Amino acid sequence: ARGWFVRSEDRGQSFPNSVLCLLSSVLCSWHRWLYLTFLTSLALSAYKAGTASTVNNDGLLYLHTAQLFLEQGSKAAFQQFNWPFFSLLIGWLHQVTGWSYETAAHSINALLLAALSAGFVVFYRDITDRRGRWWIAAVIILLSPQLNDYRSYIVRDIGYWCLSLWAVLYFVRYYRQGRWLDALAW
Repeated sequence: ARGWFVRSEDRGQSFPNSVLCLLSSVLCSWHRWLYLTFLTSLALSAYKAGTASTVNNDGLLYLHTAQLFLEQGSKAAFQQFNWPFFSLLIGWLHQVTGWSYETAAHSINALLLAALSAGFVVFYRDITDRRGRWWIAAVIILLSPQLNDYRSYIVRDIGYWCLSLWAVLYFVRYYRQGRWLDALAW
């Protein structure tokens, strides 16, 4: 790794320099920040969900609708709630994995929050083109109090936020580059 951390001729000659070379290569790759952001978001969600003492009111509705879906079918789920798609996904994950309804719901939200966080880093990279500053986007999204407050909730809004961010990202890419693949992803 070149740069102000370590001279290239010093690489591998001593322990402190090799550690600095490793840190420099890790910190300068936006892909690594993307993966680190995704995994850190999953860990934050697991921690927040594990420390939550009660399920929020909306979450109770989604969990009950998921249970109705599995016991009585999709017609009963639609009678319980007009837009039961999040609940259907919870019920499906519960059925496939054997996890509790609550664990299934938190897992879906954790994955969506991780995808939202990673999408924010990708969006930041696309609009700034600043070399080596992707960690700023990762820190901003991972330390966002508004987002972190929702990590213990069972809400369908997180899916909306995630998909909206990715839609805007692909719209901006299509606008800038005119690629049809970006238009289809949008």
